[in-house]
Formats: sequence, C-alpha cells, structure tokens
Amino acid sequence: MKPIIINDVEVSLVAKDGLVFANSLDVAKVFDKQHKHVMQKIEKFSDRAKANFRPSAYIDTTGRGLPMYEMNRDGFTFLVMGFTGEKAENFKLDFIDGFNALEKEVRTLQNPQTNQIQFLQGMLDA
Repeated sequence: MKPIIINDVEVSLVAKDGLVFANSLDVAKVFDKQHKHVMQKIEKFSDRAKANFRPSAYIDTTGRGLPMYEMNRDGFTFLVMGFTGEKAENFKLDFIDGFNALEKEVRTLQNPQTNQIQFLQGMLDA
C-alpha cells in the first residue's frame, strides 16, 4: 500500500483481512510520543475501545522482537483524539475540516434546487 504523510511523517498503512491498519510505532513517530507511552495508553482502554486494536510485534534494530499494536481507522482516530500538542491539534483540525467539507457536500446533494442553480450558473459561465 502506498505510504501516506501525516504531520510530515511517512506512514505505511497495511491492508490485512480486507481492512486497513496503522501501527503504534508509526503513531508514536507522527505525534512525537515515546512508543511505550502509546502502548500504555492503548492498554488502559476499555474492552470496547480495544476491539479496534490487535497485538502484534516488530523486530528492533538489535534483532529483538518487541510488542506493538495494529489499529484500524477507528482505533487510530480514538487514540489520537486524546493526544495534546501542536501535531495533535493539527490532526484534529484537519479531521474537523474533513467533516465540514463532507457535510457541505451532503447539504448540496440534499437540496436539488441548489444543484439546478449551480448547473445553470455553470452553463452561463461557459
């Protein structure tokens, strides 16, 4: 899967079992957190929240196998919504902007008169 950029950090999302996952190592890098603190936060979640995470492992630079979590989109969002700091704030604001843009699109689609006016305006402009 093609890497994406979040807060100027390249993140590799992985497709498994028909779902897309990020991992706790990338979350730590993106938000300038220590990985152990990200792990601790996840481990404190309720069972309901933990349903969006699954334990995994990675090999560090010394060859040791260490724990990490993989998370789906909902898990990622739930986790980082609790973060603070400028990078977390930017993520939250981008998330809000996305909601606002989608709501605007939905309102436009729900109002056929607006669509007709936009169509006619486009015809006049052409």
